[in-house]
Amino acid sequence: MRGSSSARQLGLRSRPPGRSFLRQRWRSLLFLHWAVDPEVLRPRVPAELSLDLYEEKAYLGLVPFFLEWRSIGSMALPEGWFDFPEINVRTYVVDALGRPGVWFFSLDAALRLAVAGARFLYRLPYFFSRIEMEGDPTDRGVHYQVDRREDRQAKSRFFWKAAGPPREAEPGSLSFFLIERYLLFSRSRRGGDRWARIWHSPYPIQELTECRWDTALLGADGLPEPAGQPDHAVASPGVDVEIFWPRRAGEED
Repeated sequence: MRGSSSARQLGLRSRPPGRSFLRQRWRSLLFLHWAVDPEVLRPRVPAELSLDLYEEKAYLGLVPFFLEWRSIGSMALPEGWFDFPEINVRTYVVDALGRPGVWFFSLDAALRLAVAGARFLYRLPYFFSRIEMEGDPTDRGVHYQVDRREDRQAKSRFFWKAAGPPREAEPGSLSFFLIERYLLFSRSRRGGDRWARIWHSPYPIQELTECRWDTALLGADGLPEPAGQPDHAVASPGVDVEIFWPRRAGEED
């Protein structure tokens, strides 16, 4: 299973043809993942998608990061005007064509315009939240906190520090399986799958020297809150990202 998953992911790593719709930089990322019984997540994922498993386990992830805008279409955006911290709750799936990607249970962002745009164009479950993020992961560490406006119980706090030279995840490894994803899936209002391609260079990843977290966002999304340590935890200084126009199921690149 590792080999087939890696081959499918590598097959999506090349940049799609044509012009991307959004250009961003994602920086100061933290990837936290817990192994979960697939039967727990199966009811939360559309029937048209299969859970993507690593050694027969599904994975539930929390990923906080900072998003910097570069452009929308051909329009460059003023530096810093629309940048904001974000966090997503996610798992990993395969569509009917065998393409691996990401399924989001929620995405919290600190910019109302971004929340409205992503809900409308990409049909993603975004929430407007008060989010604070400061620090540097390789210096004094990153402090991150999120408070979802629509659910005052949905609050989470994180702190992390990273060290060592960044490296790429090895194909076949758990890190590669979890973070090298180039396709996202969502549901249209009328039902049916929607998908969008994402392109970036491979993530440079670093080991964590210190990390604190809580899992309240998982509980707020109706998901199990693991009691133990994450089964996977790494940081990344960031990547430049291109996001392509969303498409309906059955449409090819």
